[in-house]
Amino acid sequence: MEKIVTEKIAERKTAISYLLSLVTYDLSNFIGIEKAGLRPIESIRIEENLLNQLFRLKLLIKEGNLMRIDYNNKAYDAIFRDFPLEMKILNYYLTNQRTLLQEKNKNEAIKKKIREILEDIDKNRPELLDAMIVIGLWKMISTSSLPAPIELVLREGFSPKRWSVVSNHAIPKLTLELINTHIKMSDISLSFKVFNKRGYISRVPYFEVVDINDYEKIKNILKWDEIMSMLSNNILFYLGVIWFIIYYLETNNYLNEHEEKPQESNALVKSLTEYIIKNDWDKIEEDLDKLHTEFLTAGLNWAVEIIKIPEFI
Repeated sequence: MEKIVTEKIAERKTAISYLLSLVTYDLSNFIGIEKAGLRPIESIRIEENLLNQLFRLKLLIKEGNLMRIDYNNKAYDAIFRDFPLEMKILNYYLTNQRTLLQEKNKNEAIKKKIREILEDIDKNRPELLDAMIVIGLWKMISTSSLPAPIELVLREGFSPKRWSVVSNHAIPKLTLELINTHIKMSDISLSFKVFNKRGYISRVPYFEVVDINDYEKIKNILKWDEIMSMLSNNILFYLGVIWFIIYYLETNNYLNEHEEKPQESNALVKSLTEYIIKNDWDKIEEDLDKLHTEFLTAGLNWAVEIIKIPEFI
């Protein structure tokens, strides 16, 4: 954010920090290096005597009625060493300008695609919206690997290894039961086919069939009916949207480059979620925190690891 200066600066160090911040602000908003930091002289909030002093030191560059600090002049390295934080941030934007611009363009392309999906949803409700929620909740449950109390797993006759296999096969049915109160669907692959048909995802996953006896045991171990009874339609909607975005970004290779920059993935997913559901992210987190407290109070500790938002957010 650009520094807001209401009174004219009379101290040299503060003035230099302010001028460097103008350059950083412009670079962060993808204004080219050759123009970054330029401002009309009359808009610069620095005392006239100090401004003239900085000009005499040739610390400032003047272009017509515009001026900026000569941050790239190696002759002033000794001066700029007194501003390590400002120069670190400035050099980050200078060094990564092309990468940041590519990232910005990619994010804009993602938002454009999400807008297309939303426009399609508006025309084809409730089919597409339901499919989005189903895919998102399936992704959420799949990511959790279905943790469960080991004593309950063993009591039902599963070894830990077999549990990891059969519980994974049960995820499609668990997902459909989760949303059964307001979305009637017999085959989870139909949701993926809807988005695949429209070109939004490239393939439909293959789903193993779970043995019905194993499935009932899995539900008992997880206390799935009890978990489902505690979920509101709003929570299911929020989580479905959030996890659909994760799934969509991953399958289209938009998140891969963010693996070393989780804060950027965080910001991207949050902005897309708020764009879709028109709801404040803090409200979503507040509702989910209350739900998790209810899970813990009910002794359903493992449910916190299943019904959740992505860990990097």
